[in-house]
Amino acid sequence: MITLSNIHKSYRSAAGKELVLKNLDFSIDKGEYVAIMGSSGSGKSTLMNIIGTLETADAGEYRYEDRRINTLSKGKLTQLRNEQMGFVFQNFQLIPNLSIYQNVMLPLIYNRKWFIRKKEYVRKAIESVGLQAKMRQKPHQLSGGQKQRVAIARAIVNEPALLLADEPTGSLDEENTEFILNIFDDLHQKGVTIILITHDAEVAKRAQRTMMLKGGVLKEVQL
Repeated sequence: MITLSNIHKSYRSAAGKELVLKNLDFSIDKGEYVAIMGSSGSGKSTLMNIIGTLETADAGEYRYEDRRINTLSKGKLTQLRNEQMGFVFQNFQLIPNLSIYQNVMLPLIYNRKWFIRKKEYVRKAIESVGLQAKMRQKPHQLSGGQKQRVAIARAIVNEPALLLADEPTGSLDEENTEFILNIFDDLHQKGVTIILITHDAEVAKRAQRTMMLKGGVLKEVQL
């Protein structure tokens, strides 16, 4: 499903050019559940952004289902993200002045594929995370765990083939962490491919395999 070959990525800082990803090779098959670990600043989020086409590598090749991502236009990349991918972030990234229902609907607004049945898909996604009673509330009325559940509902409303989650349990307590991970387990059983970025080894153990990013290089590890 995903193949990254000889990926390089660097940023410029006051100290000069900093290499974040170096000769990185990574592949994941359709339906896999993979955790990526690494210390703060190791490039985990950068790698997720490249996989999610939110950033581009400086060098190397990225193939998504045999499509060369490097050659796609911005419009094609936007379409790919909207139709194939879902994103979950540690800080939720919900829009404060929109209701839960409206936040979850956002990915469907610009996608004609879902236009006719969008209300049905929004309700289905919200019900899948157990928040049907909160649809009309605003994000500030929810707990942290509930906000993350809304973020997951928004990520899966378009029934993505790939779910990218960047530290989705990083700010949650044990109970909410377990609830979120159970949702991921259920999505995985339904065939969704999941890439989970985490610093927590116990969270990473829920995945089929775990990769460690260190010194710009990604290697498989056993926990």
